[in-house]
Amino acid sequence: MSGRQGGKKKPLKQPKKGAVELDEEDLALKAKLREDEKAMKDAKAKAAQKGPMGAGGMKKSGKNMAFQVTFGKGGMATSQLGGITSGMLDEAQRTGKMNLVARGIEEICEEILGINQRSTNEGGVDFEASGLKWYERVTVTVLLLNSNSIKQIPDGISRLEPLITLDCGANEIALVSPEIGKLKNLTSLSLASNVIPSLPPQISGLTLLTFLKLDSNQLTEIGDWIGALSKLTSLSARDNKLTKVSASVGALVNLTKLDLSHNQLETLPEEIGTLSVLKDFLCFRNKLIIAPDLSRMTSLYHLDMSLNRLEKFPTLPQGVALKEVNLAINRIPVLPADRLVGLSGLINLQISENSLSSLPEAITSLTELKKLDCSVNNITKIPYSMGHMSLTQLALHGNILKELKPEMLSKNTGEVLTYLLSKIPKDEDTSIQEATPLSDDEHPLNKHLQDGRIARLNGKNWEELPGYLMTSVLCPGVKEVDLSKNKLSIIPDEFFHSVSLTEGVQLQFNRLSKLPMGVCSLQNVKLLQLFNNKLSDLPGELAQLSCLTDIRIGYNRFTQLPKVLYEIPSLTAIVADNNDIDRVDATGLQLLPNLAALDLSNNSIIMLPPKLALCPSLRSLLVQGNMFKVPGTQVVQQGSVALLEWLKGRIPQ
Repeated sequence: MSGRQGGKKKPLKQPKKGAVELDEEDLALKAKLREDEKAMKDAKAKAAQKGPMGAGGMKKSGKNMAFQVTFGKGGMATSQLGGITSGMLDEAQRTGKMNLVARGIEEICEEILGINQRSTNEGGVDFEASGLKWYERVTVTVLLLNSNSIKQIPDGISRLEPLITLDCGANEIALVSPEIGKLKNLTSLSLASNVIPSLPPQISGLTLLTFLKLDSNQLTEIGDWIGALSKLTSLSARDNKLTKVSASVGALVNLTKLDLSHNQLETLPEEIGTLSVLKDFLCFRNKLIIAPDLSRMTSLYHLDMSLNRLEKFPTLPQGVALKEVNLAINRIPVLPADRLVGLSGLINLQISENSLSSLPEAITSLTELKKLDCSVNNITKIPYSMGHMSLTQLALHGNILKELKPEMLSKNTGEVLTYLLSKIPKDEDTSIQEATPLSDDEHPLNKHLQDGRIARLNGKNWEELPGYLMTSVLCPGVKEVDLSKNKLSIIPDEFFHSVSLTEGVQLQFNRLSKLPMGVCSLQNVKLLQLFNNKLSDLPGELAQLSCLTDIRIGYNRFTQLPKVLYEIPSLTAIVADNNDIDRVDATGLQLLPNLAALDLSNNSIIMLPPKLALCPSLRSLLVQGNMFKVPGTQVVQQGSVALLEWLKGRIPQ
């Protein structure tokens, strides 16, 4: 065996490295790092004690804001100001949106007010090194400050003039600077859930504002400044201490939603009744004794005046637009027949906990009514003819009804209606009455008149009109005829020769494929309801109806709007939803100077002409559920005002 050792050879030991000598530059860097570390510890200690800010001459930006130095890539320093980081400022300048929700901020500080004047090399921090180039910066137009602890909107707020959206909700704001009126570009402002006692009159300078939310503050009035905000579409001031609303609210001609609920209002200005495009009016839980005249709110869809002290049923707009009315928990003693008649589109009526002693026969004129709550009143009598109504929910408990045994009140609505029908004497029920010739001085329609106005002939399942209704004798008391919910395919002209109508003709839910020519002789009629039939066109003779303001032709077979409609300048509303209309004649519609509402929803329209925006009085345009792709869903869902503005912007110059 040789003298060499077997097995794995051990590696030779390396000589120890000599100590690395640091030059002057290395020593200086090491000393700088120790100084920075000490400065950071001192700043943290002082911030914890809420003492003055540390070295470096940085300004305080809030009562709870501490300055902290950290090191990112390449040793780059970044600053943190309370809940606001330089990264957030970068992101705001990159996107145009500054989101500072729930950051514990106590004041709108310099870093916020000066965001649009912020330098790319501010405070010795190289922001380009963080990835934000100077050319990537955009103007901040959206500022979200909700859910903080901000106490006031300061004078410097005018430095944020480019803002379009400002949300300061859910703070502790008690003071709003008059400078807020200099935010001339603002379209959306929320000051909800604060403690604001009043707003400066300079807020009238926000003339582009479309959305204003003032809920849950300490406001006692809405002042004259409101009249200058004529572009508003939504105003909400619920849950305040309002005792007064300025009459200038009548200048809000574009307002579609108004919420004044949970306040201390005893009166409302009459001018509020002129808001003709208002759809939602909420004024519940106040102290109202008398409501203003609302008959001119022709677009009103939902009204809630419950939990007030109303002593009279309000005057409501006639027609089919109004769908929901809540007047529960008031002091109303009577439902006036003349104020019920004409609410032909009403679906839901809440009148519980009032002082009613009876329901009038006119309640049956509400042919579209599905929900009726009359519970907890003093009602002792209801008309048996309610059995003909199409109600799905009827609440009558808490009354002393002579017509209904107590056990009937626990029955479902269908059973109650059937019971009421069974109580109608056979000689009064026209659905089973034999045709009987009558003398000229006893017109056959007289027995069907309700409140001397409406001939109620609906829901009889007639396939043709009984012969006894055909007469040449004029019945002057009839103002409206209701033949809806039958199975009529033909209506003889002789029937219409016996009436001189001034209100309306209801022919919906029949089987008509052609409009009865006799209708065209009713020159004074205002409302024509033809929906849910089989119509595909309308005769040219319809142009003779010079007083017609409202026509409903939805759920038929139209492929275009009938051209005769363009020859009726008195029209204010056309409802043609759920047909097969594939094109829109904007030129024809422009010939209607009074047209305020047009419903073309759920059709087959492939292109929406921009010139619709030129219709002189058009305020409500419904086009959802069609085939066009432009404008997109986002524009359509913003409502009629936004849609019409969008269309107007696409009209070739």
